[in-house]
Amino acid sequence: TGLVWEIKETDPEHPRYFGHTYSWWMASEQLNGGFTYHMSPGVCTQVEPCETQAYVDWVNKQGLCGHSDWRLPSIRELVSIAVISNEIPAFDKNYFADTIKPRFFTSQTYATEPSRAWYVYFSDGSVSSTGKSDASFLRLVRGGQP
Repeated sequence: TGLVWEIKETDPEHPRYFGHTYSWWMASEQLNGGFTYHMSPGVCTQVEPCETQAYVDWVNKQGLCGHSDWRLPSIRELVSIAVISNEIPAFDKNYFADTIKPRFFTSQTYATEPSRAWYVYFSDGSVSSTGKSDASFLRLVRGGQP
């Protein structure tokens, strides 16, 4: 796929800790779909506010793995790492052992309801939407086509 995926940290004090959650808000009007209100019910450390844009900005400022083009994945990109089978959860535990909770935000706003964003649910690999203020997990990606 040409995609490189972020691997999370196990230290709860690290900003990239796998247990941190974020509300969905991006500075791009195109990504937001006209949604202007944002709040941060997420729980994180050293990234304020606990929102998607702040986290992407922080990771890119750090130059994770020598790169500063990390971003939220599209639905298609995030679904590409789901393992659809009879096993639950629906991800490869060898590569993404840091996946403890199932709901991960994508970069895409729910078109008919801009206060919602799409996510991939790694319990079963399904896709749905939730309110942008509902705290969820993130896994950034780089490369490929956004």
